[in-house]
Amino acid sequence: MPKFDAANRIYSEFYGHLDDRRFKAAKLQEINDWLTQGDPEDMTPDELMAEWAEYDAAEIAEAGPATCTPAGGIKASRSRIRQGE
Repeated sequence: MPKFDAANRIYSEFYGHLDDRRFKAAKLQEINDWLTQGDPEDMTPDELMAEWAEYDAAEIAEAGPATCTPAGGIKASRSRIRQGE
């Protein structure tokens, strides 16, 4: 999945219910940076969303209710994509 598509899917899943253009632009940039720093090429979209849910758990909780679980649910795993690695 191209990084742009992955970033939009992650954003929509966790923050799509928010109506804040500045937040969306900043969060999409953060997600794109996270994808660029990591090695997500061999991960499925659901695995990427699970990794993001673990990486940004505090802000997801602060964003309030959303689906926060893609089809099949999310199981937090040890993050293979970490900021700064």
